[in-house]
Amino acid sequence: MSSVKLKVLGKIGKIMLLNAGKKLAKVLDRTSMVLLLLAGLNWGLFAVAHVDLVSWVFGPMSAMQRIFYLAFGLSAIWAIVRLCLRRIYK
Repeated sequence: MSSVKLKVLGKIGKIMLLNAGKKLAKVLDRTSMVLLLLAGLNWGLFAVAHVDLVSWVFGPMSAMQRIFYLAFGLSAIWAIVRLCLRRIYK
């Protein structure tokens, strides 16, 4: 292959990679938002009625409850990172 073809293929590859990254970021943003909303509702309900929905659904300190709380925490970290990056690149 000529070097021109390789350069064109390299640029196309970079564009495809950037598009895939944007799609992944959009999925992570939406998933994070849903998890943060669920976490907020869970803690709001706990403050008002002393009911923990996650432990009510999955049982106290079950493996699934720990997984959900881990997902809540990771989504909060993702949201903080996105907010910081948005401020840096604005």
